[in-house]
Amino acid sequence: MPSRSRYSPRSGSVYLVTLITVAAITSMVLIGMRLRTVTNDQSYMIEQMAEDNNAIIDATELALQTIQDDPAWIETAQKGVVYENLKLGDKTYAASVSDADSKTLPDENTTNYRLEIQSNSTLSRTRANLDLTFNKADYLSYLKGLTAMFYWPLNESAGSSRAAEEIQGQRGSYLNSSAAGQDTNDEGALVPVFTDSNNIVGVDWDSDYAQNNGSIAMWIKYTGPAKASTASPFIGINYQYRGHPTLNLAVYESSIWAYVNNEGTWDNWYELSSSAGTIQSDQWHHVTLTWGSSGLAIYIDGVQSAHSTRHKYGVSTAGILAGGSQPLYIGGGYDLFDSGTPYVGFTGSVAHVAYFDAYLTADEVADLAAIKPDEIKMSLVDDSWTIINGD
Repeated sequence: MPSRSRYSPRSGSVYLVTLITVAAITSMVLIGMRLRTVTNDQSYMIEQMAEDNNAIIDATELALQTIQDDPAWIETAQKGVVYENLKLGDKTYAASVSDADSKTLPDENTTNYRLEIQSNSTLSRTRANLDLTFNKADYLSYLKGLTAMFYWPLNESAGSSRAAEEIQGQRGSYLNSSAAGQDTNDEGALVPVFTDSNNIVGVDWDSDYAQNNGSIAMWIKYTGPAKASTASPFIGINYQYRGHPTLNLAVYESSIWAYVNNEGTWDNWYELSSSAGTIQSDQWHHVTLTWGSSGLAIYIDGVQSAHSTRHKYGVSTAGILAGGSQPLYIGGGYDLFDSGTPYVGFTGSVAHVAYFDAYLTADEVADLAAIKPDEIKMSLVDDSWTIINGD
């Protein structure tokens, strides 16, 4: 996934407990050794060392929080500085970072970092070192485990004309390359911004789209008005040229509307909508649609919002001679309330589209929605924390 990443919020106290536990032991050893041989002229130095150890913990806590809150940390780290000239009481602290493996400045491939915090006290100098590891979920392997046949991350950089597909190589094309990489999601990863029918990603028809029992999942952010007079579709496949959809997903009046029909006909019988108010404008939502012999179901953020057992249709298309083999559109689709119309565009962003050849269960959808593909988690390396007192 992209180089810019953000981390899920964590309470700083989690780090503080770890640091205090280790640092307190270090402090007690250092101070205890000196107390056994203390003289009056050494007392002040011992007090300063104790204060420095407490302050270095605070300074380290701030460095960790600064890294955690930085949506572009991967780029920031390459400068080698977390902060400098930080005043805490009468002492000044600086925090620097390097690649823990190469001992050089970090680059975009660094996953292990060495964090160093140092005081500039004139009486006693204190330095802290610790190592951090950054891990990201193997989302692609997880999707393959759920029988995903296609996966479009849609994390291309600005100006890209192609949308990569990471399982079968069925890449798509941005109808307008200005849509790619125009925004970031909540984890700081690049996402496209669709504004009209000229921004759609089109992917050529593949026979694997035709599934009697299947699922499609993705993250979306709708940015249009909540009470728009028209639907804003973000996924669409037509049954045949200038015909009716076989698969369509749209946002309409803060709900998800789905249409699945493999018969090439139009009827609102094939529609299903989620509960009202399930989609908030300007917020990311995970959307999953499942279809087949168990019925049609819509999931929002891992929770089933609509289900109908009377909808037992699949996704298909007409033969080539009958105008079939229609493309899959991402970031656009078809007007649910006016059959046979040309595709129309979505208002917002779509990311991490996965197409499955199986009817996902409620538990599988919930687990899938709980994963944030672009989230990078920061953790402290065990036994890497040290405090050094003195020059």
